[in-house]
Amino acid sequence: MSEKIKCEKCGLFIERDMPYCPYCGYENHSYSETIETPLEEEKKDLEVSKEEQVAEEKEESSVKNFFNSSLFKFPSRELNVNQPIKLTLFLLGFIGLNVIATIFTYIAITNPYFASIPAYSAAVNFACYLVLFGIMVMILNVSTIDVLKDYKKIDTWAQGLKYGFILIIASILLNTFLQTVTGISSSNANENSVNSIVTLFPVLSVLIFGIVGPICEEFTYRVGFFSFIRKFSRVAAYVISAIFFGLIHFDFTSFGTDAIYVELINLPTYILAGVILCYAYEKKGLGVSIFAHCTNNLISVLITICLIRGI
Repeated sequence: MSEKIKCEKCGLFIERDMPYCPYCGYENHSYSETIETPLEEEKKDLEVSKEEQVAEEKEESSVKNFFNSSLFKFPSRELNVNQPIKLTLFLLGFIGLNVIATIFTYIAITNPYFASIPAYSAAVNFACYLVLFGIMVMILNVSTIDVLKDYKKIDTWAQGLKYGFILIIASILLNTFLQTVTGISSSNANENSVNSIVTLFPVLSVLIFGIVGPICEEFTYRVGFFSFIRKFSRVAAYVISAIFFGLIHFDFTSFGTDAIYVELINLPTYILAGVILCYAYEKKGLGVSIFAHCTNNLISVLITICLIRGI
């Protein structure tokens, strides 16, 4: 039974949920105050849903907010290729390179001439990148010509140099900071391997590590991996591809040894490089990201050659 209230007109007691007094017919104002119409209920639900939406937006991660900032508000200049080609380029550069290396290593080991050369592993490295480069150019076909056309523009060269030096300076600053904080100052396994090859083959190193290698990596990790993921999520494309780019330069065999600390210290620098190259690729195009990557690697190789020769 509902609560009893007194009618404002006749003074008799009536049920609170009655719209009118059954004795005098006077309107029950308490009824209109307590009972919500369906329309009012819908409005209330709508207000609640809006509040929940605002709350969810406030709870977005700082990473997502960063990639949605004005810094990243620009039309994308990614290379226009379909998803299957992107995936093919990534798999070819990531897995295919190892397959090609295995084949060439087997040929070199089983051939008496190559097996007698102490630096046959360097020759294998060079051959792998040249073969990979040729296959990737054939896969991209017409798109490769479009990239070459970009180099007719002065802006491509200027922007390439700009992002190349941004990459170099940012890497040096981050690496110096990490080494100062941790007290660990040493080259990782990837850098040591490259330096040993540069010592034996300085000219070929300039060609492979300074030009062909960076181009293959841009085809693999920017046109392939980054663009493939970006189709689904821009934030994920930056985060995942940058971390992955860092991990491909990481020596996983160092686990369980003191070398792991050197690898971990150098890892953030490679991840930062991945972010900068993705940004250059998306904002300025493949021509700029390739030139920036080549600039970074060429300067690194040339500095190594100068140090070796005492220049």
